[in-house]
Amino acid sequence: MNRMNEKNFREYLAGVVAGQGAHITFNQAVADFPEEKIAVRVPHIDHTAWQLVFHTAEALWDLINYIDYTDYEPKPYPGGYWPQNDGPDSIDRWYEKIESIETGIKTLQEMLRDPERDIFAPLPHSAEHSIVRQAITAADHHSYHIGQLVDLRMLLEARVKDW
Repeated sequence: MNRMNEKNFREYLAGVVAGQGAHITFNQAVADFPEEKIAVRVPHIDHTAWQLVFHTAEALWDLINYIDYTDYEPKPYPGGYWPQNDGPDSIDRWYEKIESIETGIKTLQEMLRDPERDIFAPLPHSAEHSIVRQAITAADHHSYHIGQLVDLRMLLEARVKDW
């Protein structure tokens, strides 16, 4: 891949990580989510909105920390990535997790845009992983759970405008 193509690819992938493309963004999925419904369970749906937001944040930071391996401590899978409760201890925790995801997306975008980083190279601690692989995993994971949040909103009669 030549330099120009690599730069374009980096920018494209940074956009995909932020949710630009074929689906709505995380911010659109949680915008104006009714606070009284973030811990509500819907029949035949495994998770509440809180659980999905918590899980998305935990998984995103796990992927980011794995790249740098400085603050990385593997969590028990899958339990370490999901909250124990249907809702947060306080409404502030809901907004903190949303902000954590926004910050995580920006952090991953900075990694992708940094020309000093070889985003294709295997990570020093794992020949099977690269920044590109982690970014694609994050984007794929986000899109899956964004879809769940949108479906959950519909079932909770808290529609989201998706355009």
